[in-house]
Amino acid sequence: MAIGFCLAVQRPILLVCTLIFFLLVYYPVIFREEKNLKDKFPEAWARYYQRVPRLIPNPFSYRTALREEEEKGATFWTRGIRKEKQCILGFVGAILAIMLLGQVVYPRILPHLHLPPLIVH
Repeated sequence: MAIGFCLAVQRPILLVCTLIFFLLVYYPVIFREEKNLKDKFPEAWARYYQRVPRLIPNPFSYRTALREEEEKGATFWTRGIRKEKQCILGFVGAILAIMLLGQVVYPRILPHLHLPPLIVH
């Protein structure tokens, strides 16, 4: 999300600062969490570590994960939707709120705010 924000505001220096912050803060956290999980769940961790990349998703491992999920009796997508239903509902609600603001609220409020033209357009 932070990288998307940096790209949206079109400030390269902000993108560079965000990446440096990410590397300095999150990379040590990732290694510490990996060590804790390996200590608590050695066998499950070994299987997980073989299948899941540390940081960047691997699109080629998708088929393997899909087959494993289907063997468990649920498809990859149905399990994902069940796990993420609150996130999906929140996303749809945010989109609807943005549409409502853009079509109903702002056209009624903006003309009365007397904002500089740069902010309005």
